[in-house]
Amino acid sequence: MSSTSIRTPLSGPPIVCAALAVISGLLLFPHETRAAIEDARWIWAPARRGAANTCYFRKTFAVSGDATASVDITCDEAYELYVNGVRVGSDDNWESIDTHLITPYLVPGRNAVTVVARKSQSGPAGLLAEVDLRTADGSRRSLRTDSSWKVNLRATSGWQRPGFNDSRWARARSLGAFGETQPWASVAKAAKQEQNARFRVDREFRVEWMVRPEDTGSLLAFEFNEFGHIVASQEKGPLLLIRDTNNDGVHDKVSTYCEEIQNCQGILPLNGSIYATGDGPEGLALYRLSDTDRDGVADEVQALVKFGGKAGEHGPHAVRLGPDGLIYLVVGNHTELVDEPRPTSPYRDFVEGDLVQPRLEDPDGYARGRPAPGGMILRTDTNGSFVERFSGGLRNPYDIVFNAKGDLVTADSDMEWDDGLPWYRPTRLSLLTAGSEHGWRSGWAKWPEYFVDSVPPIYEMGPGSPAGMASYDHIMFPVRFHNAVFVGDWARGQIRALSLEQDGAAYKATSRVFVEGSPLNVTDLAVGPDGALYFSTGGRGTEGGIYRVVWLGRVPEEVRNRGDGIEAALNQPQPASAWGRQEVATIKKQLGNLWGSELAEVASDRRRQPAERVRALELMQLYGPFPTEDLLVALSQDRSAEIRAASAFFMGLHEGPATTSRLIELLEDSSRRVARLSCEALARLGEPAPVASLTPLLASQDPFLATAAGTVLKQAPVDQWRDDIVEAKDLRAFLVGSSVLLSQSPDKETSLAILDRCGKIMGGFVSDDDFIDLLRVCQLGLLHSQFTAEEVPQLADRLASEFPAGDYRMNRELVRLLAYFSAREPSERYLDFLRGEAPLAEKIHLALHAPALIGSWSTADRFEVLQFIEKTREDIGSASYGRYVDQVSRAFVENMSPVERSRVLRQGRRWPSAALGTLAKLPKEIPASTRDELIALDKELSELDSREATRLRTGIVAVLARNGDEESMHHLRELFEAEPDRRDVIAVGLAQDPHGDNWPLLVRSLAILEGKFAAAVLVKLNEVDRQPETATEIRQVILLGLKQTNDGGRRQAIELLKHWTGHETQNAEAPPVEQLAAWQSWFRENYPLEPDPVVPQDASGARYTFSELYKLINDDDQPEGNLEQGRLAYQAAKCASCHRFGREGEDIGPDLTTISRRFHNKEILEAIVYPSHVISDRYATQTVITVDGQTYTGIVQLADDEHIEVLQSDGEKVSLPKSEVEELAPNKTSIMPSGLLDTLSEQQVVDLFHYLSSAPDKSSPRGRLSERPAEQRR
Repeated sequence: MSSTSIRTPLSGPPIVCAALAVISGLLLFPHETRAAIEDARWIWAPARRGAANTCYFRKTFAVSGDATASVDITCDEAYELYVNGVRVGSDDNWESIDTHLITPYLVPGRNAVTVVARKSQSGPAGLLAEVDLRTADGSRRSLRTDSSWKVNLRATSGWQRPGFNDSRWARARSLGAFGETQPWASVAKAAKQEQNARFRVDREFRVEWMVRPEDTGSLLAFEFNEFGHIVASQEKGPLLLIRDTNNDGVHDKVSTYCEEIQNCQGILPLNGSIYATGDGPEGLALYRLSDTDRDGVADEVQALVKFGGKAGEHGPHAVRLGPDGLIYLVVGNHTELVDEPRPTSPYRDFVEGDLVQPRLEDPDGYARGRPAPGGMILRTDTNGSFVERFSGGLRNPYDIVFNAKGDLVTADSDMEWDDGLPWYRPTRLSLLTAGSEHGWRSGWAKWPEYFVDSVPPIYEMGPGSPAGMASYDHIMFPVRFHNAVFVGDWARGQIRALSLEQDGAAYKATSRVFVEGSPLNVTDLAVGPDGALYFSTGGRGTEGGIYRVVWLGRVPEEVRNRGDGIEAALNQPQPASAWGRQEVATIKKQLGNLWGSELAEVASDRRRQPAERVRALELMQLYGPFPTEDLLVALSQDRSAEIRAASAFFMGLHEGPATTSRLIELLEDSSRRVARLSCEALARLGEPAPVASLTPLLASQDPFLATAAGTVLKQAPVDQWRDDIVEAKDLRAFLVGSSVLLSQSPDKETSLAILDRCGKIMGGFVSDDDFIDLLRVCQLGLLHSQFTAEEVPQLADRLASEFPAGDYRMNRELVRLLAYFSAREPSERYLDFLRGEAPLAEKIHLALHAPALIGSWSTADRFEVLQFIEKTREDIGSASYGRYVDQVSRAFVENMSPVERSRVLRQGRRWPSAALGTLAKLPKEIPASTRDELIALDKELSELDSREATRLRTGIVAVLARNGDEESMHHLRELFEAEPDRRDVIAVGLAQDPHGDNWPLLVRSLAILEGKFAAAVLVKLNEVDRQPETATEIRQVILLGLKQTNDGGRRQAIELLKHWTGHETQNAEAPPVEQLAAWQSWFRENYPLEPDPVVPQDASGARYTFSELYKLINDDDQPEGNLEQGRLAYQAAKCASCHRFGREGEDIGPDLTTISRRFHNKEILEAIVYPSHVISDRYATQTVITVDGQTYTGIVQLADDEHIEVLQSDGEKVSLPKSEVEELAPNKTSIMPSGLLDTLSEQQVVDLFHYLSSAPDKSSPRGRLSERPAEQRR
């Protein structure tokens, strides 16, 4: 592999130009190299080198704002790489270094890179890796394998999560440096030399840098217009026009084409206008932009197809011109149509399709409640006068392309954190035929590819994030890439070339990696007039730019020569492109009246290649004159299947007396593609066909042909074909036809007839594939009829007798049906299945449906299933599985008796999700025994550092608070003191009884409460006839009121101020914001020595905002930092100059040794970032003015009877005789300087707070650090 990434003009012979490009590019644009993996170390588990074993490695890091990252990695002998629990990649070739772009898997705050490293036999073993992180401000950071990485020999629960507590894991053993450690030295060096450049492509190609990132910004989409100029969309910005001003092959001028359209993700230059999707003057829409005065700036903006909401990653995307002259538009699964599509749309009558309710939705809320059909393909005309749904059931494809034969394809991915779950679908290449259903549904309801009422993908691409696509119909690449479909993958940093080969009515595909990059954040692809493949980069704030891939070979002159006249039109490269259409339009104008007749002659000439003849028909459709009915009917009898297919397609656009009958005849064509296109043409014309003609197609094993036949079946009234389908002798015709019939006539009578027929068929011999389809038809019948097991008892019993089957697909569908029927038998067979050797995903499928199956099971059986579900948290790699388990565990509890729930509660440490579900079933007043169990369980859970344990503990707080007895409240008060970081939640619990010993804790909590927690406590404090003794609490209530985001919360603060002070402002009828301003004035007047009651603001020019730091150190996923690095950060931030921590530092300011046990992280951070916001009386500063005019500011202390001592902010102490002091005035500014954290990196900040939360060993001369027990580390 070889590459370069430069931009240079090309002219002259290709090979000479290639040499000039490389030389001039290397001189003018030196390549920016990545951080070097040469500094990484080979690592393994301590004392395990040489033994066969599996090691689990972890490294955490923080991300603030937008960032890009990649991982270079190799392992002897195999690895699996994960980021935040999502599987990114794997390899077992340690002789090469792999690069993975991990940007899509990063989250704000804490992140974790984890690796499963395997050595299957004894011998040297080692892992080598480097995480290269680039932040939005351009700074870079590298995390290379060394002894700071954590390692364990067992995959404990939650080990891949960022917040996992790995303090008990060992530090990795460093085996030696990269390039120096045997036996990997020479091989690894060679591998690294090969990947030094950013892009990697076959040696016969070269990657060139065409438009610089600083000229474009982050780009989302681009396309070439009629004149070869580039129209590109800037992320969160306008549309750009990028021109080649001197025709030297370099686009050298960037200007703004349209500022009114933002966040555009689809561009189609057409007829001198630009069709673009994005946010504009009329909201989110497909717009037509026109530059009427041709000054390079759009001056007319018209919305054609409107959508609800704002542009996002799952809204409207690419726009393409179809071979029928209509505009095709792909939209993601969050798109909301404003205008209803035509009722005759090819894709209609869709259903959610999942039988078992309630649906398990994504636990993080992704696409929750998003109804079918999800992502869709829409089509409209150039004026947007109508909208049709063409295809649906997609998730979020970003682009679509018409291949060389005029068929529409797309690439679509699934939610990456569902990888490993039964419903996960790998990234897929799909053929989008008229009316096709692709089965995406939210949550666990995604349809498997084998459902009879959907079509499967034509190729599975593995994990990824597909972006732009391009169909190559040029001559400047080698023949093996002609007609290839190129697909960009933003997540994997790849551009793939897929070759499509006809396979019945559809295609099969092969794939090869065409370009790889480190990074290659590709967003869009297009073929340029020069025949190069261009790609843009950007997305999510990453670096933009435009590049091209050129072939270094020489295209023979006879191939480059397109000929003259009609031959030039027929041979026009990329005829679907704007610049290609412009060339063809020019030729048409030159030919005049000869244009139409010559095209018709070419189409009829059997001596010509079929591709030329099809091209002639396409040109007639787009440029006129339309092909005549006689011509199409004649061509439909051609010996070439390609010609017959094209004639069928165009007959669907031009109805005539003879076309319908001829299309019906073509249903019997030997080519399945011809038959499919004939079906689609009939459906487009709204013409029915005899059921006898459709039955063989419905019976086809080709799902695309059978689907197309179903679209024709819908054109006739149901009563004309209902009985033919229900009584069909061919089983497959019955199955496919029934799925269509139920979509058209979903009444109980029809459903019962179909279900009765299904039950009878099950009694005889049925192939596995047909039986699976039979089960799906049963599901559809039950879905529409809602029959119970009592209403169709024979079917229910028959289904129960079939489980388990030998085919996992059968078992999945049987489980869905049995769960719908709440079939409690065969309970023993369910359990045997879970105990057996079935694949884990199949067991999980059964277990997740178990709540609907276990109604009369024994307690032991219930607990066995529950234990299986909880145990699988550790066994499955999906990042979201644990949260799905939470939902299922709570559903389990719904069906349990009080005795069983009590047992679950006692097992709360093992089954935290189920235990949380039992809490909701407890009475308001719980028995003392239950209360004591909860308190004991809470203490046990304090030793765990998991999301499930934390949520259960929060539930326990709520139950104890609701119970309200003294023992419950005593426990909550102990928690408040012992666990500062949980004080907000605990305070809400204590507020249920704000009197007595709870009151002072609630007052203290005002310093940390926010939002609804603050409002809840303010309301309760108003109920207590008690006032604070100092002004500090009053000031805190004013601040809380100012921070509230709604008038309700502000009024609660005002009421408490009245209650505590007995004062009422003169503007009591004014809006709450104005009343709070009056309270600020009142406070200043009555407490002039107190700090001003204003919400602190981030200092101008500060490196970090408070909110950024707070997210960094105090989010749910915060991992522990490095203690030694934290100690160094403590010194670097000059904390030790004034504060003691153990035996480290000075005694000038407050002792910080136990600060984390006394204060919430928010309070600690506020004290550092806003040192003058809250000042303790002990450390309040004063200004001393001497009789001779000298001024000193600092903490004033009595040195002796004759002297005072002033401790200044620089740590210097000044002793002054009392007799020389003229004036002593209080100061509202802290002696502690601000901006102390600005000198630290994000990692150093994390390390510093970890250091402050540790327990120093004071017996050590330098305060050696020790880990605090788990219960104190919360």
